[in-house]
Amino acid sequence: MTSAQFRMNKRSAFVQAGLLTVTMGALVEIAQGITGNVNCRLRDLVPDSAGALVGTALVFLWNRVRGVPLTAPR
Repeated sequence: MTSAQFRMNKRSAFVQAGLLTVTMGALVEIAQGITGNVNCRLRDLVPDSAGALVGTALVFLWNRVRGVPLTAPR
């Protein structure tokens, strides 16, 4: 979705999507800390990062099977 929305090549889209996922998770943890929620832990970012990596790997493999190149058509 990132490459389609921002017209970038798919490699940088994967990196940007991963960074956005971790950033959003960090912002949620910060908000939980500010509001006094007892479930605010930095280690909660590990599943977010793992999910982003698994999702990226699945999309990469799916595109590889279909023969889709990693660069966006110009």
